[in-house]
Amino acid sequence: MSDRVSVAGFWDRSVNWVERACPICCSQDNALVFRDRNRREGYPIETDLVACVVCGMRYLNPVPASEQWLGEYSALYGAMRTERSRPLWLVRCIDAILFRWSNLWSRDMSLHEAPFGPGQGRKMLDIGCGSGAKLVTYEHRGFDVYGIDVAAEAIADAQRSVKGTFIVGTVEEAELPEAFFDFVRFDNVLEHIYRPRAFLERVYYFLKPGGTAYGYVPNGISPTMQLLGKYSISSWVPFHINLFTSTCLQILATEVGFSASVRGIAYPHWVMQSVRQWRNRNSSSYDEKVMGWVDRIVRAGASPLSWLLSKLWQGEELALIARKTCGQNT
Repeated sequence: MSDRVSVAGFWDRSVNWVERACPICCSQDNALVFRDRNRREGYPIETDLVACVVCGMRYLNPVPASEQWLGEYSALYGAMRTERSRPLWLVRCIDAILFRWSNLWSRDMSLHEAPFGPGQGRKMLDIGCGSGAKLVTYEHRGFDVYGIDVAAEAIADAQRSVKGTFIVGTVEEAELPEAFFDFVRFDNVLEHIYRPRAFLERVYYFLKPGGTAYGYVPNGISPTMQLLGKYSISSWVPFHINLFTSTCLQILATEVGFSASVRGIAYPHWVMQSVRQWRNRNSSSYDEKVMGWVDRIVRAGASPLSWLLSKLWQGEELALIARKTCGQNT
């Protein structure tokens, strides 16, 4: 554990930094990709993004001690949960057109709607469910929905908006039965997890034989990571501690016991946010502020560009489809 660093503002206390091995192959050998600071919120904290020389996995090293920073996600959820002004009608119409235009160039975005079809009472767990907004459609489709989140305030919001079962805590702490769920989702969660292998082992434990897990993570070698480096929206110190490649993600899921595949998703909105961050704006994927007109123009141009770049680097985001083979159990 390295020296204690005083961090002002949102984290007005000392941070314990911990060195870590590669979360995929456990190798201690790594090479520096770049040193980066927190750009989205402007917190005075920085660390290194490194690449494992054995398997190519990218990860932050050192990182804040997990037990110290777990509660910060709850505080961050509260900070993001502020009221925002409603844009003018004409602006909303233009943004709706831009949204449809972006979707034309990102058809793989439909992967985010998995599992597909009617629920028919099948059980689905959403890990990192937040306010439960994404679970509303699954409830309406007939799924028996469950959610886990470390933020108590988020779970309270979910309980008010969705008919389901919700738990405050981590996936490791959740007292849920083995082989209970037909589907498990974790949308942009695994990049925050200190022990991704242990996380996927719990997902495997929760799934019924024949059940499927759907996970979504930033691509560690995405177009914006390749072209903009530390200005990519995927670089979020100190929260994105794991930046997977498709190979590393598939290796990890397979070693846990899944029959797994990984697909890339072109994400024009992330390209636009990365350009905004490159222009040194306070950019956040949770920020729903009305875009400036320059940003709208950038977004319109970024849509076909992100599709083209995704053909070279598999898109901004990776989708993991991991199936627990029938007859398997822990």
